[in-house]
Amino acid sequence: MKATKVRRMWLAAALVALLLAAGCGSGGGGGTEAPPGATSDEAILGPMNPATGTPIKVGVFGEGRSPGIDNSFVPSIAKATAKWLNERKGGFGGHPIELVTCESDFDPGKALECANTYLSENVALVVLGGSANVTQFWPILHKAKIPVVLYGSATPTLMEDPDSTFMVSNPLAFIDFPAAAAKERKTKRVDAIVLDVPAATEIYGSPSTLERYKDAGVVLNVVRVPLGTPDMAPQAVQIVRDNPDGVVQVAGYDSFCIAAFNGLLAAGFKGTVAPVGPCISDATRKSVPGSFLKGMKVVSTGPFEIKDDSDMKLYRAVADHYNAGTFNRAEPVAISVFATMAAANAGLVGMKGEATPANIITTLKSMKETRLPVGGGLRFRCNGKAVPGNPALCVRGALIGTLGADGFPESYTPFSNTTIGN
Repeated sequence: MKATKVRRMWLAAALVALLLAAGCGSGGGGGTEAPPGATSDEAILGPMNPATGTPIKVGVFGEGRSPGIDNSFVPSIAKATAKWLNERKGGFGGHPIELVTCESDFDPGKALECANTYLSENVALVVLGGSANVTQFWPILHKAKIPVVLYGSATPTLMEDPDSTFMVSNPLAFIDFPAAAAKERKTKRVDAIVLDVPAATEIYGSPSTLERYKDAGVVLNVVRVPLGTPDMAPQAVQIVRDNPDGVVQVAGYDSFCIAAFNGLLAAGFKGTVAPVGPCISDATRKSVPGSFLKGMKVVSTGPFEIKDDSDMKLYRAVADHYNAGTFNRAEPVAISVFATMAAANAGLVGMKGEATPANIITTLKSMKETRLPVGGGLRFRCNGKAVPGNPALCVRGALIGTLGADGFPESYTPFSNTTIGN
């Protein structure tokens, strides 16, 4: 196999693993290039509330750069967020945050080195927005009983960890919503058109997913399509024959989804299309008729495309005021880093005693239900009871964005956002 094809396959898998849990599309609404030193509204940033305790070392993981992806802004947005938290939000449990940043450049070996760096630096906590290599370094941190707060991962081992992993989005909402939509349409079948790489198909074929659909009384038919398939007419025609007005989920990157959407359109599909966030990009908006995009239901973990959302205004204000540098403010990974650090701050409010890993774990597990930062009204609680069988998940629900003809969400509606009990 040619090296370029291998690289494309690897990059596609990395993108799906990284963004499937992030739940937001790429490109378009809300993106701004902000120069270093930009100012922002003090009222948005909030009153001064400086952290005064002993410093706490916090590891931040970023993927850095690869030939096809540039996430090198992660350390900068993490540093800007830490400055804001230290100055105005009491740090982590009253303790000033001292960052230990590390980047892997999408190399699994370097990811392992980052884990060992965190141990040698005696970090008390590791935070990350998302990673294609989380399964490489997480076991080292887990064995050392270092708590990990991350935005999301569809890896069952992480979701099922009851000990020291805390996830501030719900990857399973991507699986649960199509089943709920099928029941609403009074149909008992969901077809999932999925990019045929392990990172994308793992969650659809897992026993947990199959059990969830069985409990909902809905059949899940997974249609695996190879990378680079330009024409999905055969798959679309079969779906329309078997499930003409039901529910179809599409999971992959934008060019993959464009082929799926146009195939469904040509085949005359009249049901509900529920793509994952990475399907929707500027390329999608240009290549798929607005009449077909209108009404699509996109599962999201935050109101990322709503410019006047208060949390999105705060995120941009922090990035600008604390000199996060010049990058597209709509980058999903940047937003997830900010959201994860802000969630850790909210979960550690009122922490008593020293900022040890054990105390951080205890504090997070005993937190009360509270508003999820950049969550569009979602709430979170890390007591292990948000999602049965997945104790690492701190969020029960998600947001459902309904696309307009321009391919951007016109509104977001909470889904499964019920109270997380004791």
